[in-house]
Formats: sequence, C-alpha cells, structure tokens
Amino acid sequence: MFAAYLRHRRERFGRLGGALLRSESPRNHGAMLSRWSWSKIVEGIAVRSGVVRLSTHTFRHLCLTDLARAEWTLDQFTQYAGNLTSTPRCSTSTSAAGCWPNGCTAA
Repeated sequence: MFAAYLRHRRERFGRLGGALLRSESPRNHGAMLSRWSWSKIVEGIAVRSGVVRLSTHTFRHLCLTDLARAEWTLDQFTQYAGNLTSTPRCSTSTSAAGCWPNGCTAA
C-alpha cells in the first residue's frame, strides 16, 4: 500500500522533497497536510474500519510505548515526546519502561 501511495504521489506532484503526505485538495494542492487534515483522515479510516477510539494520538502512544520498551531513560523519553518535565506520573523509576507497568500513562 505504501509503494502504491508513493507511485501515486510521484504521478500527482512529481518529485518533491519535504513532507511525505501532501494535500490533493484544489485549494491546497501539493501542500503539506495540516494536523487538522491528518486528524480528519485518521478519523475517516477509523469510521470506515469500525475501529473505536482510533485517533492520531493513538499512533503517538504506540510510538512512545515502543520507545519505553526499548528502555530509553526518562530524560531521553520526555525530550523526544516533547514533555516539559521528566517527572513521571507514577514513580521515580529511571527508565520509562520501568515506569509504565506500574500503571503510569504517557503524557
């Protein structure tokens, strides 16, 4: 599916650098998708597939969960995630992986 999208993108826009996902609307043709457009696309996929509680934030949590399982330190984790503080919401564990099994939720 990804290869098909890349072929379609090249046919529609030619060889473009920068953002992978581009708008096909007449108003913003070829422009980078906005966060609002991307949210609407994911919401539409969720509705069509019958998946409840799927959002762009779901993918953020999946990515951050993988990083926690890779035993990133809490400082590395919060820096990547863009959080303002490295204070965990559950314990004072030194790794994000050590924190989450104790019931902590990602910020």
